[in-house]
Amino acid sequence: MKLIKLFVLFLSALSLSLQAQQYHLSDKLPIDKDVRIGVLSNGLTYYIRKNSLPQNRVELRLVVNAGSVLEDEDQRGLAHFTEHMAFNGTKHFEKNELISYLQSVGVKFGNDLNAYTSFDETVYRLLVPTDNKDALEKAFFVLEDWAHSITFAPEEIESERGVITEEWRIGRGANQRLQDKYFPVLFYNSKYAERLPIGKIDVIKTFKPESILQFYHNWYRPDLMAVIVVGDIDPDQYERFIKEHFANIPAPAKEMERKIFELPGHEKTLYSINSDKEATQTQVMIFNKIKHTNDSTLADYRKFIVSQLYFFMFNQRFGDLARSQNPPFIFARASEQSVTRNNDAFSVNFRVKENTVEQGLKAVLIELERVKRYGFTETELERAKKSVLKKYEKAYAEKDKSESEGYASELIRNFLNKEAIPGISFEYDFTKNQLPLITLNEVNDYDSEFFTDSNRVVIVNGPDKEGITLPTEEDLKKVNETVLASNVEPVIDKKVEFTWPGKLPAAGKIIKEEKNEKVGVTSWTLSNGAKVLLKPTDFKNNEIYAIAYSSGGYNFAEDKDYYSALYSSALINESGISCLNKSDLIKALAGKDISVSPFVGSTNEGISGHLDPKDTEVFFQLLNLYFSQAKIDTVAFNSFISKTKTSLATIKLNPQRYFDDQVARIMSCNHPRGGGYPSESDLDKIDYSKSLEFFKQRFANAGDFTFVFVGNIDFDKIKPFIETYIASLPGNKSKEIAKDLGIRPPKGLVEKKVYKGTDSKSMVNLIFTGECKYNADEEFLLDALNDVLNIKLMESLREKMGGVYGVRASGRISKFPYQNYQERISFQCSPEKADSLITAALAEIEKIKQSGVEAKDLEKIKETQKRELEVNLKDNIFWTNELVNDVVYSLPFTTSEKMFEQINNISSKDIKILANKYFGKNFVKLILYPEGKN
Repeated sequence: MKLIKLFVLFLSALSLSLQAQQYHLSDKLPIDKDVRIGVLSNGLTYYIRKNSLPQNRVELRLVVNAGSVLEDEDQRGLAHFTEHMAFNGTKHFEKNELISYLQSVGVKFGNDLNAYTSFDETVYRLLVPTDNKDALEKAFFVLEDWAHSITFAPEEIESERGVITEEWRIGRGANQRLQDKYFPVLFYNSKYAERLPIGKIDVIKTFKPESILQFYHNWYRPDLMAVIVVGDIDPDQYERFIKEHFANIPAPAKEMERKIFELPGHEKTLYSINSDKEATQTQVMIFNKIKHTNDSTLADYRKFIVSQLYFFMFNQRFGDLARSQNPPFIFARASEQSVTRNNDAFSVNFRVKENTVEQGLKAVLIELERVKRYGFTETELERAKKSVLKKYEKAYAEKDKSESEGYASELIRNFLNKEAIPGISFEYDFTKNQLPLITLNEVNDYDSEFFTDSNRVVIVNGPDKEGITLPTEEDLKKVNETVLASNVEPVIDKKVEFTWPGKLPAAGKIIKEEKNEKVGVTSWTLSNGAKVLLKPTDFKNNEIYAIAYSSGGYNFAEDKDYYSALYSSALINESGISCLNKSDLIKALAGKDISVSPFVGSTNEGISGHLDPKDTEVFFQLLNLYFSQAKIDTVAFNSFISKTKTSLATIKLNPQRYFDDQVARIMSCNHPRGGGYPSESDLDKIDYSKSLEFFKQRFANAGDFTFVFVGNIDFDKIKPFIETYIASLPGNKSKEIAKDLGIRPPKGLVEKKVYKGTDSKSMVNLIFTGECKYNADEEFLLDALNDVLNIKLMESLREKMGGVYGVRASGRISKFPYQNYQERISFQCSPEKADSLITAALAEIEKIKQSGVEAKDLEKIKETQKRELEVNLKDNIFWTNELVNDVVYSLPFTTSEKMFEQINNISSKDIKILANKYFGKNFVKLILYPEGKN
């Protein structure tokens, strides 16, 4: 027997040795063979990658290796301003022609057409259809113009000052004021502390055009640029496009040095303790700053795998603490993150209850010290390896069905940060090979650069409120000293597995099958009355989305049990299932791609989730257990109530949250169950036994549910699980109808001014309501009306008046709990401009009511909707929502042909009729003003 054991051990060691020999860790990481990389003679870099999802689309990026950190003192904010000017006139597109043209070919501003400016880079995004030759050709003219032919017309600069001022205004508030205080500490003695991308408002308002032209000339140049092309394309053709449009851009005769700015080191920990009267939470951040290193060898990538294991285990420990009886913090998360181009940081971010910073910090530091002294355990490492491997398996399985946007982002990081791009095939093979070889000691040694006093920054932010006291720097130092001198015990971890409790349920049967060939949906009626809808797709290889839905909800709860019912599903989700608490359930599901989340809304209840087909049985077991064996344990209850009270205690200090609360109360005529944030006394009304009783009652009749599954479905494999775990549930044919509590918005014209906050900004909500008979065609047409309004409001309020950064029109028609509609226009602005902007917004509505929609705008929204639909029809989430919507409103399944027909049939006349119907007499005008303006 001993010889056999020794031989087995020898074979095992030999196997590991052979695996290790497949790779030499000193070798350079490969470059994904599917990516074509080139450099033009002028220094411009380009990347091209063929990818078929979404079909007939190409993601284009212009990446400029220049951001706000390169600004001179008189240019603070002009890197970002330059980005804005790219949409306000170029060589081939005067003024706003660029946006207007792209909208006409189905490109949606803000979604498919956008840009961002950061400290170190500016990135432009354009998603265009490849089956439109004209759009494709002009898209490359757009990129070329952005690169070196923005016109910077003086009148456009003046107009854009107002827009960026409003963007700056939106960003103001407690978070920004706190950031202004701690950034100089985090970015100690570096230029980053002085170069926030939004810039200085006085520079934005007064800079001379020469300053922005100088920035553009200095930094928008080929050697600092990359063009990225990823999509359903012919790489040879697109390489020609790139050379035609970019090879002749001249390189500057004398280039300014593109400096990479460092964060200077500091020997001791730096502290930043800050408060603000509008802060809604107490947050602590710890940063141990380290030098950024590029992944260039296989050894570097192995270290990256180790880091994933390390932080997975760390965060599971923090999660266990956050779910404890008396949690020391609301949440905590550790990560290794980028701080600047050349500096990363080991960071821990956590939130605590009022006046408990020291307790929370002590708990976090003890966990850091525990890991430093004892490391992790073998069982923790086993779970981490399963989870990391599963992530790679999923990515590899979907390698031919991954979205182009993700690949484009990866290539941006390669250009800017030298992030390795070996490709998922290599990453999966290498990770699968290396994971068994990574030892616990190797993972435990990963933190050798962390937990040092040097280059560490501790930041505390909290509310400036009576009764709340933040610790001093000395208080924080004492906590650290106490932990270092304390007796910290190692963690005792155990292996946790999910197994079905007891005997399997007696299976039910499928008693009826119907097929809708046009939509590709199979309907099964089960012996307990439940209905199952299945739509097999090939959009993803390893993905199924699922929703169980029933009419009902917490409207059925009595008033005295309202809060117990309102929070019932949240408490269930925090409590685990069967004999496992939430922490153990998370551990038991390590290595499985499963999500199962019960919900209870005002007029419905159900369970939503997704699964990898390999984990189908476990998914169905969990689904069954939430119906049959849901629980709320006292530890989860106490933890949840404690954390929720903390979150709600100061939430209305924030002006926007306070305004949201007021809007909800006004729109429900102050109905006690009409919305708004609950108080601490409201939370004291929650009885967990009542919550559990209500939840069980909502899920007692499975026959009242429809179960929707969309994705990579194998009927033969899924059928026995549906019969065993769904058809076996108690059920009958009785169906509930949503209960109407009589909550109604106010009638007639209502104007309300709300005063909160100190920043000079207003929030505006214009809300139109009324009762109507539900009509699915009108609901579709309402989306078209809002698409038109969003175009016209942006043109009027932003482009012409410079009064807003963004404005949104949205609406809905509801059948439950009563048939009604709501239309809303919302924006933020200067308090002084609120009235004139409201007048302008109402004028745009009136134009549509009087004259309908201009032909050019009608074509824009039709083309955009068609293009969006083309993509959505290949998306599992879209079809899941479509089928649920059809169930909720008792509608026939809508075919893709019908969807396109609806778009083609949109007319100016119909939108005009709808606008007159829905923008009626019941009108609520709500405006938030800063305190002191009344």
